[in-house]
Amino acid sequence: MKKALQSLLFGSAPSGSYPFEIVYALFRFYCGISIAAIGSGQYSLDRLIQKRRPASGFSKAALVAGAFLLVVAPGFSQNTKSAELEQKSGTPARVSFTLSNASLKSMELDIRCYDSVNQKRIGYGCRLGAFASRSDNKPVGTRIYVKKEGEWRLKYVLSASDAGRKIDLSREYKISRELELQAAADAQNELAAALKNDAENPDMETIARSRGLEMITFNVSGKHFFGRQVHVRAQLPYDAGRSNNGFSRRLSFFQTWKVQYPVGTKIYLCSGAYWNGPVPETLLFTVDAAKANNLFRL
Repeated sequence: MKKALQSLLFGSAPSGSYPFEIVYALFRFYCGISIAAIGSGQYSLDRLIQKRRPASGFSKAALVAGAFLLVVAPGFSQNTKSAELEQKSGTPARVSFTLSNASLKSMELDIRCYDSVNQKRIGYGCRLGAFASRSDNKPVGTRIYVKKEGEWRLKYVLSASDAGRKIDLSREYKISRELELQAAADAQNELAAALKNDAENPDMETIARSRGLEMITFNVSGKHFFGRQVHVRAQLPYDAGRSNNGFSRRLSFFQTWKVQYPVGTKIYLCSGAYWNGPVPETLLFTVDAAKANNLFRL
């Protein structure tokens, strides 16, 4: 064991001399740019290695360690500067992580983060199947909720130390008091921003009811066994110009989805992404009370 350690640390194998040329070649490969910047004079690092006269095995190890630092240091410095810029801008640092579900049951997730700079919510909802996982990149402070018994429960709060981490949501995690307080503050700010936005930009249902238009709920499904992407544009009755309301999603014969629009809305099936500009479209029907709870295959 002692000889094996000497082989790794000091460049000497139990059977003789360790082939230092390999270490040297790797060193030159990773550090050529750094060495070129230092120079190649009589006392340069490159010249010292070429002479192959380290005073001891420890000197060889020191040179290899130095090479490693030369490679890593620039990246470390760059990451530090990036973090400093994020702190100055008020935007929280982002981390990459993986969510996994090691249980036999699928999970409904709600992933939220409050952007205090732009005062808006960032996030999405999704379903994580049994033994499934998904990678993500979100700001520090992101809250991960799991739906349990019909209620959303805070499961995890993302911290800077979670970079590269795999978070198994089938486990129980203890959230620190500091993160709990931060999560509560973010949730409160998110709610206040949502209420303000609703007041300044009322949703479709609020506008429809203010005009005395009844909201009609109906179902849509696909015509194809394996499903296909459908683009549906809804021309709202109170919009004077062309509206970009609607939905785009993949529907199959076995999938049903509930939608709701005010009476008088014209439903068009579009040949492509209608939100980028006019595309060929076909009028399917106009929403009225008789369409309530009907199923339409698209």
